[in-house]
Amino acid sequence: MGFVEDPVTVRENFSIEQVLRMMDRHGHSKIPIIDRYGRFKGMFVRQHYWEVGGSPQD
Repeated sequence: MGFVEDPVTVRENFSIEQVLRMMDRHGHSKIPIIDRYGRFKGMFVRQHYWEVGGSPQD
């Protein structure tokens, strides 16, 4: 398993709705968050969002 050449990412200023739409569009349950310089800032995990009170329908 190697590096992903063009990974799907979201910027740290994206809204939750934008992140969830991007995840749905690409079929991901996790998505890396990057800053404006392309540096990794964290990971958005849909399951964690549900666990803290987000709606599974989001």
